Amino acid sequence: MNVEFVKFLDNHDNLLEASEMNGRNEDYTVQENNVPDTYRDRIMKWNGWGYADSSFVIRNYANAVLTGNRYNLSGQTLPYLIKYMEEKLGVAIDIQTPSIRYEDLIIPTLLVLVPNFFSFSISFVTYNRPYLVHDIANLRNGTVGRIPDIIVWPKNEEEVMTIIDGAKKFDVVIIPIGGGTSVTAALECPSEEARSICSLDMTLMDAIIYIDDKNLLCRAQVMLV
Repeated sequence: MNVEFVKFLDNHDNLLEASEMNGRNEDYTVQENNVPDTYRDRIMKWNGWGYADSSFVIRNYANAVLTGNRYNLSGQTLPYLIKYMEEKLGVAIDIQTPSIRYEDLIIPTLLVLVPNFFSFSISFVTYNRPYLVHDIANLRNGTVGRIPDIIVWPKNEEEVMTIIDGAKKFDVVIIPIGGGTSVTAALECPSEEARSICSLDMTLMDAIIYIDDKNLLCRAQVMLV
C-alpha cells in the first residue's frame, strides 16, 4: 500500500469517503470507508459468471432447471439441455466439480506491507478477475493471483482526475473497472508489478450531466446504462 497516495486522496475533497484499503499485518482484515453497496458485490457471483441467484440445477440426472426469476426460462424445466451438453459438448453430468468456499480462499502475500492498513474482503477478489474461462476455473479451485491494494469509487470526472494526478505523483498503477465484463484480461493485476495497484470503480458515476433537447443528445457519466 502506498501510504502517501492514500494521504493524498484523503486530503483532496474526501476522496476516501468510499474506499477499501488492502494491506497485511498478522491477519487479514479490511479497512473500509463508506464502501457503497453496489450490484457487483450484492447480486453477482464472486466465483463465476452472472447473477448469484441464477444457475442450472440438475434434478434426478434427468432434467435441468434454471433458478431465479430474472429470465424468461427461470423456473422452467429444460428436458433436452442435459442431452445436448452430453452429446454435443462432451460434458459428464455425473462428475461434480464444486467451487471452493469463499472462506477457504488462500490469499497471496502482498508485495507491500504497511502497518495499520489491513484487508481481505470479497471485493479484492472480484476486482482483479476478468471473465475469462481460465480465470473462473482458477478462482473456483482457489487460485487467487495479485489483488488490488486499494479500491476507490469516484462520483464524477473531477474526482477521477484527482485520483489520476495522485497516482502519477506517487507512482501508483490504476486499473479502471466499469461493468466488469472484461474479455481481454484488462482487469488482471500483474503478478510482477511491484507498485501499489488502485482499482478505480466507476459504479457510482451514473448521472446525466445535461440533455440537449434540440439535437436529441445527452452527456452522461460512464455507468448510466
